[in-house]
Amino acid sequence: MLGKLLDAISGGHRRRAQTAAPAPDPAVEPRGPEPDWPALPFEIRPLEPKDRPRLPALFRASIQGLAHPDYGAEQLRDWAAEADRETFTAELEKGVTVVALEFGQPVAFAQLAPLDYLNMLYVHPDSAGEGMATLLFQYLEDEARIHGVDTIRTHASRTARRFLAGSGFEEVAAETVQQGCSALERFRMEKRLRN
Repeated sequence: MLGKLLDAISGGHRRRAQTAAPAPDPAVEPRGPEPDWPALPFEIRPLEPKDRPRLPALFRASIQGLAHPDYGAEQLRDWAAEADRETFTAELEKGVTVVALEFGQPVAFAQLAPLDYLNMLYVHPDSAGEGMATLLFQYLEDEARIHGVDTIRTHASRTARRFLAGSGFEEVAAETVQQGCSALERFRMEKRLRN
């Protein structure tokens, strides 16, 4: 199997031994086909109906687990309560929503809705720092480019602001939005895809 892999990588130009291959041992039974490569532990794919019931809990966990250095407890509670709205899962069907799975379980999701607006980008705290947000955003950025979008806009939390600035977004203005009983600071940001 290693030989086949090296041949595939080198285009079959791997240096071969100068000695003849030994004759097969008749006492050894021939092996079956080579096993398939093991599945990767993660996957990025479009939203599927089976994901919808799991994403509200992921949304809440992301807010509570990652945004606490940037917002107070009441602000986090009011923001996370958005997942309790009856329309939350239905809104995931709008635009383009992608999900990151780790060992088959959703650990992050992101959405363009409409196609020039980054509406959601949430990662479970246990998977933070693994590059899931970057992979999801790259997927969505490619989708936006395919659809001829010139600029992606968003309203970013203090927490997302740092990630988005590192992904090429520029801050346009700071603003305050009412979320339940709480006022949350957020930032209008945009990333130009075409000059």
